[in-house]
Amino acid sequence: MPTDTKRLPIPDDSRPAVNRVHSLAPLINKNGLRADGRNVGTVRPVFARLGAINRARGSSYLEIGKTKVICAVYGPREVMRRGEVFSLRGQLLCHLKFATFSSTTRRQHQQDMEEKELSQVLREALEPAVILDKFPKSRMEIFVTVLEDDGSCLSCAITAASLALTHARVDMFDLVIGATLRCSDGLIALDPSCSEEQLANETSQSVTNDSILTIGYMPSLRQVSALLLAGVIDQQTNQKCISACIETCVKLYPVLQHCIKESLKSDGNEVTSSTKS
Repeated sequence: MPTDTKRLPIPDDSRPAVNRVHSLAPLINKNGLRADGRNVGTVRPVFARLGAINRARGSSYLEIGKTKVICAVYGPREVMRRGEVFSLRGQLLCHLKFATFSSTTRRQHQQDMEEKELSQVLREALEPAVILDKFPKSRMEIFVTVLEDDGSCLSCAITAASLALTHARVDMFDLVIGATLRCSDGLIALDPSCSEEQLANETSQSVTNDSILTIGYMPSLRQVSALLLAGVIDQQTNQKCISACIETCVKLYPVLQHCIKESLKSDGNEVTSSTKS
């Protein structure tokens, strides 16, 4: 039987790959702890790094627990074409994409509807912070790639994009910091993991006040630039969740400021900053 020369031979002792399956366990156990040992008000360790991509004008790499996001900023580039309306304000073009290996379900190479929606939310979160009048008739292009999705990927992408814009020396009113929480029947858990987000999708029809909230917050201006809510929640609980997200952003703000200051001191060299919350 002729062999296929265009394919690599498979070893005899090879086994099929097994995907990681998250168990749908309760949000907290009998000891009041979550599956990874955290309390409901504890955020996973944060790792930030500026200048991760050399060829980009600005770039950043951010880890929140096992969630890993890398961002690159290019531009400004002229966008005036024949037939377009003249505008003195610049534009932001945001493109968020999950790597094909980022989650248990293999992603496609082209953007799906979820990625397009998240890209739009990312743009809406960053536009209030960027001084768009500084680059008229031009646009800045922001590319965010989620290398590993272990929950809270949108808030991680918002923070990473804000750091990349700062590294690109783009004039901004303030940093935009993202925060995500899971609310389940009155219980608020900050920085949910992927298994906790899946549990919300499974039980959203049977549990009241079950939702996932993500905000983009500017700490110096004390303004919320974006808010995304998935699930069902009442008004009173929603106010508590927004306040908890804002408090998380305020706690993370000094860590990001330190990372930016060290980057400026090193005159563009790679800087590492990490903390545990």
